[in-house]
Amino acid sequence: MPSGSCLCGKIAFSFLDFHITQGTPKKFVRKGISGLDQRLFFCGDCGTNLFVQPESMEGTTLVRAGSLGDSASDFPIKVEFFTKDRRSYNTPVQDAQQNIANT
Repeated sequence: MPSGSCLCGKIAFSFLDFHITQGTPKKFVRKGISGLDQRLFFCGDCGTNLFVQPESMEGTTLVRAGSLGDSASDFPIKVEFFTKDRRSYNTPVQDAQQNIANT
């Protein structure tokens, strides 16, 4: 995030490991920081952001951790992105890989 940490908490899954169990999300496509498309999916009823499939991370689905309920805590944080823009009050997650940008 060029403006600082979003604290958005996404969990990465392989396309092969990701399945929608209920409903059909709406899709919006925009250009990401990489210049490649990001496919954003959201609930057509309430507008809640659900997941993103960025071309810059082909084969990966980034799921909003909050959409997983309590099970989100089952996934340890392994990577932090955009650390060059981290605010001074946000400390690095211990043992997580620190990436200065989105790759």
